Amino acid sequence: MTYNDFIKLFPKEDDAIDWIILRKYKNGYKCPKCGLKKNVYRQNYNRRFLYCNNCKYEFSALKGTIFENTHLDLRMWLYVKMLLEVSSKRGSSRQYYLHKMFGMSQQLAKEAIRQIDIEKITAMSLKKELGISYQSAYRILDKVQYDMVQYFVMHSQKNNNTIKTHKNEDFIKPTSSQVKKG
Repeated sequence: MTYNDFIKLFPKEDDAIDWIILRKYKNGYKCPKCGLKKNVYRQNYNRRFLYCNNCKYEFSALKGTIFENTHLDLRMWLYVKMLLEVSSKRGSSRQYYLHKMFGMSQQLAKEAIRQIDIEKITAMSLKKELGISYQSAYRILDKVQYDMVQYFVMHSQKNNNTIKTHKNEDFIKPTSSQVKKG
């Protein structure tokens, strides 16, 4: 699956932002300042921000995710995340992941899996595919890989060091700064 094929799932960056925020705030928006869920709204001028009408606080809806400080199109991040997630899975779980997370039909998921090759997921290949600088491609790849490792480590420690695969609905994982040590 190429980036051009992938962006058909998210025609505009706002679609990707909405998709991420929907998964992060499954139980409704919550203000990090006052802690209330009531009267917290999406900003119209910038879909990345939420506004709490209780305490008049504006905050990034992407805070605490690997996407929070990027100025790159979030569809690029989701594409890299999808490539790495699919390449790390085996068998029918790859197809299930694409269907569950992105709503792909079985046929489209099969085609995407056939085209994804883990050896091709490098900063240089992403630079060419996404049309961005090598540094940006490397940063995205590095952050997504680090996020996946941190998530695996955090969950294996929670489960008494037993190896357990992550669930598809846990797509938006906490960054390393949010993982409590101790």
